[in-house]
Amino acid sequence: MNPCQRRGGVAQDRAARLSARGVKEEWTRLVSDRAAGKLHAYVHIPFCARRCVYCHHHTQTLQRGALQAYCGRLLSQVRFYEDAFSRTPISSLFVGGGTPAVLSCRQIEAVFSCYMAAFPFRDDAVRTFEFTPGTVEAEKVRLLRQLGFSRVSMGVQTFGAATLQAMNRGDQSPRSVSRAADILHRAGFPHGFNLDLLAGFSGVEDALTSFESAARLEPSQITVNLLDRHPDGARKENLVRLHDDFIELAEKLPSLAADLGYGFRPVLGALRLLPTDPDWTFSRRGADGRLAPHMYGWRDTDDVRPLRRRNSVFAIGHSARSYLLGRAIIWEDTKAGNGFDPESCSYAVRRLPFLRCGRDIYSANFP
Repeated sequence: MNPCQRRGGVAQDRAARLSARGVKEEWTRLVSDRAAGKLHAYVHIPFCARRCVYCHHHTQTLQRGALQAYCGRLLSQVRFYEDAFSRTPISSLFVGGGTPAVLSCRQIEAVFSCYMAAFPFRDDAVRTFEFTPGTVEAEKVRLLRQLGFSRVSMGVQTFGAATLQAMNRGDQSPRSVSRAADILHRAGFPHGFNLDLLAGFSGVEDALTSFESAARLEPSQITVNLLDRHPDGARKENLVRLHDDFIELAEKLPSLAADLGYGFRPVLGALRLLPTDPDWTFSRRGADGRLAPHMYGWRDTDDVRPLRRRNSVFAIGHSARSYLLGRAIIWEDTKAGNGFDPESCSYAVRRLPFLRCGRDIYSANFP
């Protein structure tokens, strides 16, 4: 029986809570389910030098002592969950935040040499580490290559100086982004690097101009994230303006991207850009003629967010969300500063609503 359907399990209780040991039991049952799709992994590093005004993810201001303690906690989690996935290869790994690159080389090596040894990976797995332009360093990049990372994602958001100031990213400039891109090109990551842009903060023209600037740096991929909260608040007129901007961008961006050598990837299932999507993905073709992989893999159907695909995400780190077969979400909500105790560490569990389709069960939405 599927673990999310068993009596007393995750699917029976919308407001369930589990210890780490209970979460491990759920994962052990899930990975033995032959109907399960691909398994992806995520590691959350919730530290930033400063907080961008549009960000609503769980982050905290960088404190070196807290960061070191957090690394120790991650190592404990890796060792605890290791045997649950011993026979299930991971299809992709994404290390995000926060700003994971605030980790020192020593911390990166300690955590991720352990992680890579603990869990099996598919031969074609995409392993991504996230940077901001100011945190890209040649030594750190070389270390990531040695550890087996195959791709980098760099959060640029915009090339507009005024917009950067408004976002609280005033230390970033076109020169710093260009310098970082040069380092990443020289590193030669097998799956290249992605540049993240943010649409909706400063209008359509800023987004289109930023896309052109990003393309000139020749990343293997450009991801345009759509702002989900207007910087001036949630008043109706602001939300309408955001939606109108996204409609205009959805009309103009595909042709601009194609002219610059980037093809739209329908990773969310729709064959065209929709203003209700959380993001739009554009990739270049490599020397072999293939489109560069995105964070979840080579195929558009590798993306986990259309939950009917039955893919899962195993996530560790404070507030990081695990997705089990599109049927339940599990996230850790113990205080990040506490140590990791499998019995007392608390996880919240949320069951997703289901639609019955023939003989199968699929989630009705992605929260």
